[in-house]
Amino acid sequence: MARGSRPTAAVLLVAGLAVLAGCSGGGSGATTGTTGTTMPGTTTTLPETPLEQGKQLATYNPTTGDCFDKRKVVTQSGSKPTDIFLELDCVLPHQNEVFAVVDAPWPDEKDRTYPGDDTIRKAAKVECPKQYAEYVGKPYEVSRLEIGYVLPPESTWPSNRRIGCYVYDAAGLRMQGSVKGTGG
Repeated sequence: MARGSRPTAAVLLVAGLAVLAGCSGGGSGATTGTTGTTMPGTTTTLPETPLEQGKQLATYNPTTGDCFDKRKVVTQSGSKPTDIFLELDCVLPHQNEVFAVVDAPWPDEKDRTYPGDDTIRKAAKVECPKQYAEYVGKPYEVSRLEIGYVLPPESTWPSNRRIGCYVYDAAGLRMQGSVKGTGG
């Protein structure tokens, strides 16, 4: 056998320990079910994070690196549910993570009126995928995650033209930890 082709004692020891660790099950520290720990940027079936662990926002001004859920809450007894954004720490289970913020273009440099959601959404579909790989570490076209958009509300136009580009799991699973640099 050529030099370097035989496993060393250290390699054999590590491999043996890995096999033993994989075979040991159900010890006192083992976790099972859907509440186990996940690696950063992974998806999980953990339950949604309680409202009081985040910041509830009626309107959301996205910032790169933010993690959030979109929720419906009842603000008064008997009232209809209201849509909110729940800004969360990324270590908590969450639905979405902002990977970029881009400005909506002016459709007409002279006319600064709100161009409408469809026009802004079209701009987001062009601009957001361009920013994906820089944040996540893999081109969007080969990623397991999907892209969504937080559009600026008409009520804040033209002072706020920020489009939030965010990632989410298409299967509806929650993410835990940031997807930044994970190649998700």
